[in-house]
Amino acid sequence: MSELAEAHRVRTRTIESRPLYDDLDFDEPLIHTYTQTTQPRQVPAKALASAVITWLAAVYGLCYIVLPLVASALGLHAMFLGNLVLNTITFVPVALLTATMVAAIKPDVVLSKRAPRDPVLAATFGSLAVWFGAHELFSALAPITAMPIGEALSFTAMNAVESSLIGMMLASFARTPLKALALGAAFQTLLVTIFLGWLL
Repeated sequence: MSELAEAHRVRTRTIESRPLYDDLDFDEPLIHTYTQTTQPRQVPAKALASAVITWLAAVYGLCYIVLPLVASALGLHAMFLGNLVLNTITFVPVALLTATMVAAIKPDVVLSKRAPRDPVLAATFGSLAVWFGAHELFSALAPITAMPIGEALSFTAMNAVESSLIGMMLASFARTPLKALALGAAFQTLLVTIFLGWLL
C-alpha cells in the first residue's frame, strides 16, 4: 500500500507541476478560439486600423468597381462607372478618417460570428435611410423614385450591399441596435456630405 501511495503522490506532483499550456492543442487555430466568445475585446490600435482599411478596401472594390461593371454589362446602369473618380475621392477620405478615429478611440470589438445580428441590421438601415433621403432631398443627386424601375432596383441593391458590408464592420464597435443605427447613419452622412461637396 505504501508503494501505491508513493506512486500516487509522485503522479500528483507531476501533474500539478506541468504547465497548463501542455494541455492546449496548438494545431487549433488561435483565431478560431478567439472568435468563439461574444464578449467585447480590446484589439491593438494598429491592427484595428489595418483591419478597417482592409475591410473598406474590399467594400470599395466590390461596390464601386465589380458590381458597377456587372450592372453596366447587363445594361442596367452605366452611370455608376462614370462616377468612379468622384466616388473614389469621396470614399477614400471617409475610409481613412474612419480608420484614424477607430485607432484613436480603440473601441472594444466583438469578433464572434455568434454575435447578435440586430446591430448589423440597424447599422445597415441607418446607412440606407440617409442614402435614400439624400437622393430624394438634394437636387444634385438623382431621385430614386424618379428612376426607371430596373435602374432604381439595381442602384438600390448595390447600395444595400455596400450598407450591409459597412454595417457588419460598424456593428463590431456597437453592441446595441441604437448605437449601430447612429454609426451607420453617421458614416453615410459623411459620404453624402463629401460627395455633395465635390459636386458643388
